[in-house]
Amino acid sequence: MAIYGVYSVPTQGETADLVLERTSSVELVACPGPRRAAWELPEVGDRVGSRYLLTELLGDGGQGIVFAAFDEGLHREVAVKLPRGGRPVDEERRQARLLREARITAGLRPSRALVLLLDAGEDLRFGPYLVLPHIAHASTLAEAVADAHAAGRPLTALLRAFADLADAVAGLHEQGLVHADLHAKNVLLRTSVDDRYEVFLIDLGVAQPISATPAMGVGAPSALAPEVVRGTALCAPSIDIYGLGTLLSQVLSGEQYLGGLRLDSCLGLLRAAPPPAGLPADCPAALVELVRACMAVEAEDRPPTARLVAERVRAHLRAQAAEAEALALLAAATEIEARAAALQLEHDQRRGAQRTARGKVPPTDVEALRPLLLEDDRLHELVDEINGLRLEAEGLERAAQLRAPDAPAVRAACFDRLAARHAACEAAGAPRQAARYAEQLRGVDAGRAVVHLARPGFFALPVDSPASVRVRAYAQREGRLQLGPVLWEGTGDGLERPLPPGSYCAELEAEHGLRFSYPFVVERGVLVRPTDARGAPTAICVPRAGEVHDDEIYVPAGITMDGGDPEAIGSARRDVAALWCDNFVIARQLVTFAQIAAWLGEARDLGMYTDALLPAPRGSAPERSALKPSERGPFEIGADHDGDQYDPEWPALLIDRVTALILLAAHGACSGRSMRLPRATEWLRAARGADLRCYPWGNTFDPSFSMNRTGGKLPGAAGRHPVDTSPFGMADTCGCVAVLVDADENFPDQDLTMTRGGGWVLGASAARLTSRLSLAGPQSRSVGVGLRWARSLGPSR
Repeated sequence: MAIYGVYSVPTQGETADLVLERTSSVELVACPGPRRAAWELPEVGDRVGSRYLLTELLGDGGQGIVFAAFDEGLHREVAVKLPRGGRPVDEERRQARLLREARITAGLRPSRALVLLLDAGEDLRFGPYLVLPHIAHASTLAEAVADAHAAGRPLTALLRAFADLADAVAGLHEQGLVHADLHAKNVLLRTSVDDRYEVFLIDLGVAQPISATPAMGVGAPSALAPEVVRGTALCAPSIDIYGLGTLLSQVLSGEQYLGGLRLDSCLGLLRAAPPPAGLPADCPAALVELVRACMAVEAEDRPPTARLVAERVRAHLRAQAAEAEALALLAAATEIEARAAALQLEHDQRRGAQRTARGKVPPTDVEALRPLLLEDDRLHELVDEINGLRLEAEGLERAAQLRAPDAPAVRAACFDRLAARHAACEAAGAPRQAARYAEQLRGVDAGRAVVHLARPGFFALPVDSPASVRVRAYAQREGRLQLGPVLWEGTGDGLERPLPPGSYCAELEAEHGLRFSYPFVVERGVLVRPTDARGAPTAICVPRAGEVHDDEIYVPAGITMDGGDPEAIGSARRDVAALWCDNFVIARQLVTFAQIAAWLGEARDLGMYTDALLPAPRGSAPERSALKPSERGPFEIGADHDGDQYDPEWPALLIDRVTALILLAAHGACSGRSMRLPRATEWLRAARGADLRCYPWGNTFDPSFSMNRTGGKLPGAAGRHPVDTSPFGMADTCGCVAVLVDADENFPDQDLTMTRGGGWVLGASAARLTSRLSLAGPQSRSVGVGLRWARSLGPSR
């Protein structure tokens, strides 16, 4: 029998089974011819049907063999499909299948993804054949998937191709056909000029009309739906949708579903309990859900149409593209923020240098001030640029959220950025800004925001001897940080207790009556507890009775924070540094003139007194000092050389380091205390606490909280401003006179005449807790420099 060329397009409303009936009865004409016992196996160089010269073997399957061929009649490249050959009974079956494929292919409407029949016939040597378009430079879906996974390339192009394939399958269904053999070797891909794949669905040899008749259980095992293997399936689109699910799982995993198993094992699994497709853990959730839906065991649980499968894949691709664009916007925002941070650092450094230079220029020297004023203009321009960059970064963040509002990676990145800003505001004691960022967090991810904002920190304050503990929180009220009511009260048992993020102070009282403070900061999800110098957990050391005097405060060992204040002057750090400090004792108040008078007497009794110890202006004669020796005993306090009467309760002024050491040694010998100058780190810990505050009362300067309110050349009584008290209880911390401190390992670049603290004569910048200034030498005196002593208490016990 010979089969001549056919091409039939269904008329409007005509189904595929009618086309099969029409083409088999009219256009497929059987012609008499000799019947051979068995068809021969063709080879390259053979001629089929008198005009098709076989040029290349394209594929060799169990049912047929495909060659590239040259059509000598029309001078074009084609593909010729022939039966595989073998026993006569197999030839009959393969011939029938080839005839069926010819009928079906001939009846298809033209489609970009469907390969249409060009010609058909029967060769005397090789049997029936089909002539199809030759798809040059194409690979199978199986090959493309293997290459993509081996090279680690993104699967975007393959997923687009899969969506086009699902559309092609939907087109078949709309023409009344079920392909019934959807596996990766029946899909050809060819790369087009726009780096996309052209998709071609081939091999309709087992395609069947959609009907209520049972589906034939033929085709590749990996493409068979479970109901087909059981013999209970109707010929419905759900069969192909299952096949699409197996193909999508292969695209995602790189492995064929049930690949590597023997035929009987595959069929046994499909008949009994089909295992789920093995997909990588990083597969997108939407595609994993789609695979599971397509490969549902029950046909009614699968998506209703292949068109819907295609749309769900394309929806994922659109979301993926939007997410990539949004992440690119966030990356650009990160770069802009880095530029803003670099400019901010430059601004802070230049501002500090300008202030230092300006302090050395007399206000009346206009020529010397002009460069500083020009620098001020440039710094204002720099601030404008920094603010513009930050606004641009925030605009990119909002654009990213609008571009992909539901993308998990975008939401997570935006949330993390806002959470970091929120935490920074909390740590800096800026509740209003923190509240603004908290509201933005709720807008990005309300559920995660609830967890984040409700997540507490924890504290544990164990003590090495019995003591009661009361914990209170600092809050911004009336322009300063004030302690609120007691939040927790108990003993220092070391148990972990939750607290909201914020700044706190633990007030401890030993059994023998000593009271002292332990400021600490709680961060979200972080446990705060005392540690030693190596960072190992320890207990707070409680001094023994008599170790701390009434005129002293005890500062427990711990970490103190330096830096983080761009407005500080001197050689202050701009970044934040954690510095270790051991237990020590420091004077509660500044040393007064009355104390200095008494100490001068003690120095005279010990033979350590000289006239140079009198606190007189540098270069002035001792007799011009307000303190003068008295034959009656103690030194007298009177008026200075300008006629200003000194009050005994004023903080002592004009104290140099040499005088300070002699007086401390003399008083220490008389009192039995080993007195010395505070070390730089000790003063910083006693003054600043734990929450990076700029002033003892908070972060905003207010002259009414310190001696800056007087505006005159004379100070006032020590301790007259109770607000100017540090979290540990050190009075006159920054708004009175600066004090001499000794260098230590944390400040190796400082000489021995460094001063810490502020003064009513130096203004707000000098009063900042992280500012520090140096004197000219150990005998240098200044009206703004006084004295405070410290004592070591030994390491933590």
